[in-house]
Parts: sequence; C-alpha cells; structure tokens
Amino acid sequence: MPKEEPIVTYRTYYDPMLAHIELSRLQDSGIQCFISDENMATINPFYNTAIGGIKLRVFECDIEKCDAILGQDESASVELIEGTFVDERTVGITCPYCSSNNVRYGNATERRYGWFSTMLSVFATFISTSGVMPMLARKTWHCFNCAKDFEADKPVS
Repeated sequence: MPKEEPIVTYRTYYDPMLAHIELSRLQDSGIQCFISDENMATINPFYNTAIGGIKLRVFECDIEKCDAILGQDESASVELIEGTFVDERTVGITCPYCSSNNVRYGNATERRYGWFSTMLSVFATFISTSGVMPMLARKTWHCFNCAKDFEADKPVS
C-alpha cells in the first residue's frame, strides 16, 4: 500500500471571497486543493477567529508550486489598487486644500449638522409619537488625503 501524502494548511483567510479566488487560481493550474472551515466562518463571523479562519488546504508536495502560482501576480493587484478604476463622478474634482483627487461626495465629517436640520429635528422630536427623529446630515465633498470637507460646483448624479 502506497504512503499517503499529508495535507497541510497552506494559508488562512478571514475573507471567504479571497480564499475562493486563490482556490480557483490553484485549481486552474492543476493543483488539487480545497477550503475547510468556510461554513462555520460565514454562518457566524464571530467564530472566525476562534477556529483560526478559513483554511486553504493543499498536499505537502505542492507547496512550492503554490508559492510560484500565487506569488506571480502581485504587481498586477497593486496597479488595480493604486487607481486603475476611476469613479466617473469624482473626475475633475480636486481638494482646494491639498489639490488631491482622492475625494468622495457624502456625509460631512466636519460640522455634520446645520442649524436648520438641528432645529427641525428638535421640533419633530416633540411632535412625533416615538420621540426619536434622526437629524439630517449635511452632504459635502471629503478629501481622504488631508481629511477636510469642502464644497464643489460639480453636481453629483
């Protein structure tokens, strides 16, 4: 009877999507592998740390092949993170404080509530039967480089 090859945990993940991406890359290259503990980690995410995450399991003899396959595309993923995808709504908007394009339109982080929305919320609290009325947050552009809010002329669709 031939000796069985041991199965080892190659990597652990806390994100099931990333685990499946790397599983697919290995399986497309002809390496036999599988994922364990995924069901427990996705049904109750609080148990994810207790069970040690989602495990990508491979045969011990395939570890060098896995390193070669999963290590070859690191430069491509960095290019995608650094701005290959451009949000069409933020094109042409620059921060007046630091001239950065790393901006988004949404709830303000500074002076979140105007005096009108605060007064309206207080008035509505006395009138409403539940006694709870959320304040209306002010919308503005926010720069992620200098962490300041600013107004811009370009409308957001």
